[in-house]
Amino acid sequence: MHDMREEEQHRRGNPRPHGTLPVGHILFGGVFGLFVALLLNAGVVLHEAETKPSTTPKVPAALFRPVAWVSDTFFFDQPRDLADRALGRERFDDVFELPTAAAGDTTSDTPDSGDDELVEAVTATTIPPTTTTTAPPVLRASVDDRITTWVGGDSMSQTFGESLVRMLTETSVVHAVLDSRPSTGLTRPDFFDWPRQLNDVATGPSAPDVMVVVMGANDAQGITLANGDIFQFGEEGWDAEYRTRVRGVMQLLTADPNRRVIWVGQPAARDAAYGDRMNALNEMYRSEAEAFPFVDFVDARDVMSGGSGQYEAFLTDENGETFDARQSDGFHLSRQGGDVMATAVLAAIQERVEFVVAPPTTLAPGTTIVAPSTSSPDTSAADG
Repeated sequence: MHDMREEEQHRRGNPRPHGTLPVGHILFGGVFGLFVALLLNAGVVLHEAETKPSTTPKVPAALFRPVAWVSDTFFFDQPRDLADRALGRERFDDVFELPTAAAGDTTSDTPDSGDDELVEAVTATTIPPTTTTTAPPVLRASVDDRITTWVGGDSMSQTFGESLVRMLTETSVVHAVLDSRPSTGLTRPDFFDWPRQLNDVATGPSAPDVMVVVMGANDAQGITLANGDIFQFGEEGWDAEYRTRVRGVMQLLTADPNRRVIWVGQPAARDAAYGDRMNALNEMYRSEAEAFPFVDFVDARDVMSGGSGQYEAFLTDENGETFDARQSDGFHLSRQGGDVMATAVLAAIQERVEFVVAPPTTLAPGTTIVAPSTSSPDTSAADG
């Protein structure tokens, strides 16, 4: 009987089965759900829109501001805030912070973060440049006294970092570790807090003797100061704040006078506009590293272009064979390209570290070592 009624409904042009909702109701429910979600997360969405790279249109941010105002005024964003705190997550108001030892003397108007271990880096005057000019001594690495090398940073550290860790491990005098974090950098500590991570590494129980740092691939985007001001890449406020962060990180890593730091720049890119942004960051890294005798800057532009500084997709090896040095995105390194970059960084490390691969053997007094001969003995020398 029930089947007969359903067939009759189909004949009358009503194909909707019992227990289902009209399409209009479903669409309304979906739109309403999206609107509620936007209200609950309006502050986060607005922040994401405002901190997009300067080349991205800012129209979305203008559209989100009224929604964010409503959300904040009527406390619609409170559930998200409470949930983040309950889970131990900090939102975008987690500004760039450096350990006190790295920040040096702060200006009187620098706001207090309320954390005894951390202070906020707000302006370029917050962290003074170092004036030390004494050249650091060369470290020694041997089988009996191995050193530890940490390699890390953004996605550019991944491929060449794997190659470098392999090369260092093969020396038998270095313990090397890789800590690559794609899509991270110094611009967005709300996404990944590099100062805290680097501080944990540099002050931990296995603090490395050498640190190889790669940053910048994701940093040419909006930057937020502690007071909430947002600057876009290329603006004077952006340059001052980013330079402050680079200097602060270098001071943090070189707080231990026995540590050596290799700061690796970004290579040239196939996309000219993106490459120009990376070049601007590289010049900041270079100039800041010059103030630190414990920091060496390796210019990836020269390494990955055969010295021209321009984008080169192909390089030539020592046998004259041409190989693809880049991945298909026109920026990241191929495996062979990673080997080239790692070789250059290894050379920079060896400028600061003496690898004693075969330590001298202790012999009894009067003992001599005679090297085995592979040719017929020269009897004339004995006769003489």
